[in-house]
Amino acid sequence: MPNKSILFAAIANSFICLACSGPKVFLMQTAYLVDAGGDESFAGGGCESVGGDGHGVSGLANENFSITHADEADGVRVTVRGATNTILAERFYSVDFLASGVEEEIFVELADGKALRLRYWGGPDCIAPDAG
Repeated sequence: MPNKSILFAAIANSFICLACSGPKVFLMQTAYLVDAGGDESFAGGGCESVGGDGHGVSGLANENFSITHADEADGVRVTVRGATNTILAERFYSVDFLASGVEEEIFVELADGKALRLRYWGGPDCIAPDAG
């Protein structure tokens, strides 16, 4: 009969390797443009895996702003830039933060008198945000 300690260690190592091979968590986000009167319009949203292979960039842009999500080995860096490429906001969301399910809202004023209301959260499943 094989040594139970060695057999258990081999099984445990197999599970550890399987857990490391896929995406650890998903980043979900919504973006709304807010006009001077406070009216909002949906600008975009989505979800993406984070913490997998440690590279990749995604985001959203128009003539007044750009939002990039840069995947890093232990999370994702979100950068919001204005029309002149000035950084207006920057956040780093760790895999642990995203796994917690906590939501963060960022409000960024743009040069054209409008603003962005951004909402970020994470979870174990990709849930595509809607415009509602």
